[in-house]
Amino acid sequence: MNGLKTIYFTRKGFEKLRSRVQAIEKKVDDLGIEMGRAADLGDIWENSEYDCARFDRDQATSRLNELKHAMAVAHIVDANDISTEYIMFGVTVVLEDPKN
Repeated sequence: MNGLKTIYFTRKGFEKLRSRVQAIEKKVDDLGIEMGRAADLGDIWENSEYDCARFDRDQATSRLNELKHAMAVAHIVDANDISTEYIMFGVTVVLEDPKN
């Protein structure tokens, strides 16, 4: 994946990530609208509503970029594809005491 570090997800975890991305995308859009309304109030240099909306939008955009990166490097692990022949990622191991 172009030298980027892979992030492993279950199908359920990846779907939660996708839902979170969609929610933040909507929030960014809503904050853009809010910034427009605040800008309509007048001078944006002394407009605390505009500054607050811009700060919130920048924070949401930063988080959105992080989550989109995670989706770009995601690898979905399917439990049916994991070999139980060796101890590895996704395998449950039960240890038994041979003396008992």
